[in-house]
Amino acid sequence: MTSAQQTKSSDNPGNHTYTVSLYCSLDTRVECCYELNGIPIPDFLDERDDIDRIMAKIGKGVEWVGASGRRTVYEVQEKCMPKLAREISKYNRRDDLIHIILVEII
Repeated sequence: MTSAQQTKSSDNPGNHTYTVSLYCSLDTRVECCYELNGIPIPDFLDERDDIDRIMAKIGKGVEWVGASGRRTVYEVQEKCMPKLAREISKYNRRDDLIHIILVEII
C-alpha cells in the first residue's frame, strides 16, 4: 500500500473492508477429548449453511467471496464487524451444538 493510500484509508475511518474466513470445528477442549479417545472429528460441511444464515442477518456490508471445504470466505465492511462478533458469539454459546464457528481475519 502506498503512503497516499494509507493516508486516504486513515482519513476515512470505518471504511476498511476485511477478508474473513469462517468455519465450524470442535472447541479445542472437546477436540482433545475426541483425539484422546480415537473418535474421528466431523468435517462440519453442512454447518456452512449456519454461517451463511448468520452472514445474511448482518445484511449490507457483507459480500460472499467463495467457499472451499468447510471454510467460507466473505468481505466484511468494518462497520459490520461488531455485529458479526455478536452473532458468532451468540451462536457459539448454544448448548445444543458440539461445534463452534471459528473466524480468521486474513
